[in-house]
Amino acid sequence: MFKPPAPRFILAFCIGLLTNTALAQRPPAPGDRADILTVRKLWDKSRHSSGADILRWENLWYVCFRTADTPFGTPGQIQFLTSFDMITWAEVSAVSQKDVDLREPKLGVTKEKRMILFTEGVTYDRGQITSKQPRVTTSTDGRNWVPTQTYLINGDWLWRPFWHEKDQRFYGASYHTHPTTPGPRPEKEWSIKLYSSLDGKVWQLTAPWDSVTGLPKDCTTRVLADDTMLALVSREGGDRLGLLGRASPPYKEWSWQPLTVPLGSPNFIVLPDGRIIGASLGFGATPGAHVIIFEIKDNKFEPLLELPSTAECGHPGLAWHEDQLIVVYHSSHEDKKPAIYMAKVRLK
Repeated sequence: MFKPPAPRFILAFCIGLLTNTALAQRPPAPGDRADILTVRKLWDKSRHSSGADILRWENLWYVCFRTADTPFGTPGQIQFLTSFDMITWAEVSAVSQKDVDLREPKLGVTKEKRMILFTEGVTYDRGQITSKQPRVTTSTDGRNWVPTQTYLINGDWLWRPFWHEKDQRFYGASYHTHPTTPGPRPEKEWSIKLYSSLDGKVWQLTAPWDSVTGLPKDCTTRVLADDTMLALVSREGGDRLGLLGRASPPYKEWSWQPLTVPLGSPNFIVLPDGRIIGASLGFGATPGAHVIIFEIKDNKFEPLLELPSTAECGHPGLAWHEDQLIVVYHSSHEDKKPAIYMAKVRLK
């Protein structure tokens, strides 16, 4: 059976990316196009914390993330914090499933205005992966959650669904590491497909993305004001450069453009003025892996700044509030174990 990579592999992978000449691109000096206003540690109570996301819902802020004893191989739960001012935070709830490692939580709001949690459920046998399948659950108050249920099939990993207001449905891309075999051992090539759902529970195939090769992995999709959909995909094979995809409704036909840098757990949002701002694991002005803030402009990746982060870090969640970019992420730059941080960034 496939054994999940140890944390040192992830770090080694990131360090290896430094040899790619495309990474000569560096964020400009702080203050040129963006400033970090504050960075606050939200959580460090767990032995391991990772994969944060943030949502404003019913006039409250919610941050969620995985907590567990280890990065891989043991059950994990999704911890929720809440705040009305992003200063004082309180534990509000936790979502768990017996003997399942719930990972990479992503938040949204359903058509019925319920909070919805998308997460991946992984099971292990003596530390080795035996299955992985997306899970979903909803809540009417942020405290009580219905039991998680599975969707798609074993091996799928739906990364970051989003709600398309005009279409009245969720869209999201799922990658699959063993698309032609029962698994769980990864194959030499992976698949990635775009799906849609009216309720977040039953999903239909929208586009197969067969032309996306090179071990496609994490993907964030969003729509622009003209309903053009963008997709930002990380890849773990070939030249490892990220891909930017673009499609018009009904999102069946896609065009793809390689970026100049590799990506790791990329995320982006569309600001009210139309700018496309994102965050990803990458490399900045100082040595080592960091969470990088970037802008996509004229189909190009433009780094803006790096957040305080190093070693095991990444998986940023994003929000826009009162003309500030809010970023939640995990990092181990202050301690040996990853903690959850929130940064506020002013863009110029």
